[in-house]
Amino acid sequence: MPEFPYLQIETKESKGEVTVFAAIDTKRLTFANGVVVNLKKTPFKENEVLLSADFGYGKSGEPVPGLSLLTSNVMNRSGTARLTRGEFDRVLAGSSVELSFAVKPLSFSWQGKALNHEMELLFQVLQSYLLDPGVDADGFQVSMDLFSQQYKALASDVQGAMVLHGDTFLAGGNKDFGFPPWEEFKKLRLAQIENWIKPACTSGVLEISLVGDFDEKEIVLLAEKYFSTLPVRERKSIHKGKVEFPKGETLGLTIPSSIDKGMLILAWRSDDFWDIQQTRGFHLLSSIFSDKLRQVIRERLGAAYSPQVFNNPSRIYKGYGVMQTWLIVNPSQMDMLKKEVLQIAAELHQGKITVEELERAKGPSLTALKDMVRTNNYWLRSVLSLSARYPQQLEWPTTILQSFAGFRVEDIQKLSKKFLNPEQAASIEVVPQ
Repeated sequence: MPEFPYLQIETKESKGEVTVFAAIDTKRLTFANGVVVNLKKTPFKENEVLLSADFGYGKSGEPVPGLSLLTSNVMNRSGTARLTRGEFDRVLAGSSVELSFAVKPLSFSWQGKALNHEMELLFQVLQSYLLDPGVDADGFQVSMDLFSQQYKALASDVQGAMVLHGDTFLAGGNKDFGFPPWEEFKKLRLAQIENWIKPACTSGVLEISLVGDFDEKEIVLLAEKYFSTLPVRERKSIHKGKVEFPKGETLGLTIPSSIDKGMLILAWRSDDFWDIQQTRGFHLLSSIFSDKLRQVIRERLGAAYSPQVFNNPSRIYKGYGVMQTWLIVNPSQMDMLKKEVLQIAAELHQGKITVEELERAKGPSLTALKDMVRTNNYWLRSVLSLSARYPQQLEWPTTILQSFAGFRVEDIQKLSKKFLNPEQAASIEVVPQ
């Protein structure tokens, strides 16, 4: 395998400040240039190391609606200013190193993985992406062509109506939510991506997290070599305004489709993500709501499609989240099913929740959580990534299991009483033409 042509930069003595989080067996290096490196060695998967390099402010700093969608697609088709994506792939052929780009709510992110004996190669690739980012013109055109096809497909699909119209409606018309109209999206230009992503790569706040089976001393030395000498990182504040929820309003949509099925969504404003105990409570409330819906709609009414209930709390907008029920329905049953959903919501709002229903929701959740906390993905994405900005994340794994196990009926009743008023529900009704 040819040597990766990483960027040579001036090396200087730069030992990072070390912080130990003993309760979760995690360490943090903080270098003089502001770069943070979080480390957690785990036994979950032999030889595997996962990486997340979070930088800048991602979706929360998006200057134009739709640019996040396009940037993710284009950057995954780009290399650096010196190497095309094809050249990158040839250099990395035969190695275990993988990196993919995402625009997350609060940061841009390079997500990577490698076998532990190839960590230096992974760091070389990441350093090159951060110091010498490329935005490929051909990748831009391919992405635009793909989005053109995607928009056409979404326009004739009942669920596509949600991303084209529904998400924006539930945010009171805020264009930061959902897809912008195609007429606006197709006006986006390559230079807008470059002007947004390049400053974040070269000087935006940077936090690198690693989880897996690695030699800690080796990783510390490699982190110093490749990241302690990067340019100084600049921290800034992002302030977003309030989001208005359309309480009691209905959005009716008709789409051109030969398939005789519609979609009914009923939604309630919930809350943002950061009260973690409340967010966990919403998870159980969603499970209870879903179970009640399933019994009524599938067993009593004989409807063929399984309802979905989930809470989507915002990490960007303070106080904003949406709890939603989704049903794929026969259009002729739309009104009847809407009444049934609102009736169940009214019962939950009145506190009609039994211990048996709560325990039935807890069981699968606790089983899944016990498995989840023994994975590298959980520790990387839910705990370490961005933990320097949001230190409360480091406390979450110490309480997650006992928190879910300790929920009482009164706790869930308090949530349903506060948030599930049927008179405050917004609805989206999509039918085929």
